[in-house]
Amino acid sequence: MLEFERDSDFKVLDYPDMSREEIRDRTMVKVKKMASYLESDTMDEFLQRIAYISILDPGAFTRFGVHVS
Repeated sequence: MLEFERDSDFKVLDYPDMSREEIRDRTMVKVKKMASYLESDTMDEFLQRIAYISILDPGAFTRFGVHVS
């Protein structure tokens, strides 16, 4: 999904240079965006997004799962 690759909120390469608080803030932005996709996508589309996020950023994937559960 090029959408995530182009979205600066979903980049992960700068994690080593970020503080724990900055990572948490970005994670919350990701969670909010994923929640909006949950509202607008079909279930199949949303599951594809989740699968992609699990590869792109496993930490955010886990945190999203915690928030949704």
